[in-house]
Amino acid sequence: MAVVADISHDAKEIYDSIAEQYVEVKKAPHRTAVEQYTLFDVMLLKNEPELGKGARILDMACGDGHCTRKLRELFPEASYICGLDISSSMIDIAKQCESQLQQNIDYINVDGKDLPISEPLYDIVTAAYYLNYAQTRDELCVMIKGIFDQLKPGGSFYAMNENPFSTVEGFNNPMHKKYIYIYSKIEGVTMCILSIPESRPQLHPLTHTPSTEILMKHD
Repeated sequence: MAVVADISHDAKEIYDSIAEQYVEVKKAPHRTAVEQYTLFDVMLLKNEPELGKGARILDMACGDGHCTRKLRELFPEASYICGLDISSSMIDIAKQCESQLQQNIDYINVDGKDLPISEPLYDIVTAAYYLNYAQTRDELCVMIKGIFDQLKPGGSFYAMNENPFSTVEGFNNPMHKKYIYIYSKIEGVTMCILSIPESRPQLHPLTHTPSTEILMKHD
């Protein structure tokens, strides 16, 4: 697991150094039009319409809490919502927002792989741009098992990992070895797990929708 540890350390250093800039990136129009639409409207609201009082929600790799706060807006009666991130700078920003907005959200600075199993367990776990840090299928399975260990029986895990503005060439570097993709579509969400050679990332033709097509449909 040394590779995973190295990547986690790199991610912490990177996001600690760009935390304030990353907050601004989250405000870009495509974040609302594509990413948030996919995660919240297409995935969560369609599948969890009855989620209400007593629900417990965990947001992995929450960053500055942008999506975590949206979860509170969507599920105001949830009994507990928690966001976690490996970057202390990101969590500091999230906590500052919480002190101003008072949304009853907890934020924890921890590597998702090191999170103790919660008691009681969660009804929902979300993870946007978290699973891409797995470098092999085995590492991906370890990360996913850790997430499912946090879920109560019948709980749900929602992940989003594909940047709709990225290209195949953009993934051809050591920091973007993708082993799991969830592609956003206006009609729904398709998931596929791929084996990707180091030198040549591949997109499955049946599940890859170009970002231009997604945006044209959304307009």
